[in-house]
Amino acid sequence: MHSKWFKKVKTWYDKGLWTKDMVFSAVPKMITAAEYEEIVGEPYTLPVEEA
Repeated sequence: MHSKWFKKVKTWYDKGLWTKDMVFSAVPKMITAAEYEEIVGEPYTLPVEEA
C-alpha cells in the first residue's frame, strides 16, 4: 500500500512538473524511500558529506 501522496507525486514527476530532486526532498515528509525508488527508478541514497 502506498502513502497518500504517492499517486500525486508520481503524476507530477511523470508529467515533468517535479524534478528528481523535488521527489527526493519529499522523503520522508510525503513519500517513503521505497516509493521514491518506484517513482524515479533509482535507489534512494543520502549524499555523502566530505570531511
